[in-house]
Amino acid sequence: MMGNSKRRASLGSRRIVVLGYGTIAEAALPMLLETLEVEAPALTVIDQKELPDRLSDLAGRGLTYLRRRVTPDNLGDVLGEALQPGDLLL
Repeated sequence: MMGNSKRRASLGSRRIVVLGYGTIAEAALPMLLETLEVEAPALTVIDQKELPDRLSDLAGRGLTYLRRRVTPDNLGDVLGEALQPGDLLL
């Protein structure tokens, strides 16, 4: 029988970049923080809106928030600004 201990995975030095902060990202981000050994400075959120209040605490702890309008024409440039090899894009 397994105990109640939570297992956590590690991304090492890789970062998580979230493209768009809608309802799915809003629900997934807390789960990722709880499940993975990742701190706020390893997170980047890209969205065209102002920084949501729900992310203010994480932004204060180091989350990067890029306010960008992503289009087919600038997708490569925007992702190139945020991603490094080995990063996880959501």
